[in-house]
Amino acid sequence: MKRILLAVCFAGLSLGQQANPRGWWEVSAAAQTSDGHVYHLRGQAAMKGAGLLFRADEIDYDEIKGTVHLAGHVSVETEAVTLRADDIDYDVNSGEFHARRGDVNLKLKQVP
Repeated sequence: MKRILLAVCFAGLSLGQQANPRGWWEVSAAAQTSDGHVYHLRGQAAMKGAGLLFRADEIDYDEIKGTVHLAGHVSVETEAVTLRADDIDYDVNSGEFHARRGDVNLKLKQVP
């Protein structure tokens, strides 16, 4: 399994995370490809950075638009929240999540 780091600018993060003006994504997947500024992660894909952990069967990250599309067994985790769904879009600039289909389960965690 390969690992790479991608730089990304953040305007703000939701789900209880503090805004991070500059951060890194640590990325891993069974297969990784890119099409210009769009990165495609396939098979046990994960992106971690700025207090967020994304896991899914497939992750597409558009570095220019600042969007992340997660599909298949999606999990988004922070220190305080776990979000699970079949299909989620995340806007890095606004910090907004949009679940497009499937069941969405939200679990709040106790934070000391």
